[in-house]
Amino acid sequence: MDWFSQSESLNFELWDQRLALEALRRTRGDIPAAAELMGISRASLYQKIRNGLIKVDLDSFKFAPESEFAT
Repeated sequence: MDWFSQSESLNFELWDQRLALEALRRTRGDIPAAAELMGISRASLYQKIRNGLIKVDLDSFKFAPESEFAT
């Protein structure tokens, strides 16, 4: 099974960032809910954001139109 194309990065930090952004998008910026979706603790997600490992503007999730978050 080939899950990745050859051009996709296998860089862990990049995938961690993408996963966090998708989880935050789906939960409209709710960090505890996003952490649960990711299977990590809320503290871990807060720490990644605080330390700059995950770069995110949480306000952009909270005020986006409801329709953008339909899954």
